[in-house]
Amino acid sequence: MDWVEWVGYGASLAIMISMLMSSVLKLRMINLVGCFLFIIYGWIIGAYPVAIVNFFIALINIYYLRKMLGQTASYFSVMEMDANDIYVRKFLDFYWKDIQKFMPEFKPNQLEGDECWLLLKDMKVAGIFMGGHKGDNTLEIHLDYLLPEYRDFKVGKFLYENKKDLFLKKSYKRLIAQPGNKKHNKYLKKMGFRFYNNVFQRDLME
Repeated sequence: MDWVEWVGYGASLAIMISMLMSSVLKLRMINLVGCFLFIIYGWIIGAYPVAIVNFFIALINIYYLRKMLGQTASYFSVMEMDANDIYVRKFLDFYWKDIQKFMPEFKPNQLEGDECWLLLKDMKVAGIFMGGHKGDNTLEIHLDYLLPEYRDFKVGKFLYENKKDLFLKKSYKRLIAQPGNKKHNKYLKKMGFRFYNNVFQRDLME
């Protein structure tokens, strides 16, 4: 097997992996790599239709990637909700299994009196945030959950950076969160939380 065949197999593998991505951003990025490899492969072996089709697919991927990566915070918004609202309850019921994977400590009985915000992207629900007063101007996060297609950190950065005045206006100066699974813990660190005394903490005044 020569290197040209390896390029073909690599292209097929990249396309296959891209189809497994729940994040649209990751899907398009990996798919773009596969397209470039198919362009090289098709051109070398003389399969020009393969090269041409993947060239145009690559252009489509680039167009949407530029659109996605170029979006600013103005595309995101937050809507305050009652924690006992029927929509919130149905949302939690529908995504319960996935929520438990990321935050196994989350329990429905924590909802009473919780702060609750729906996180919106282009007016579509992208996730939900819930937390309760812990004393000393501290908000304990009970749930910070994003739908699979929005787990590219942009919604989280919008909440914790662009909209942190949501917390400050309610006199919360510090956020704490219990550890979740590895992916959720990585997400918290990306959002500026530090692990201290067995919990993740973030000082909003920094």
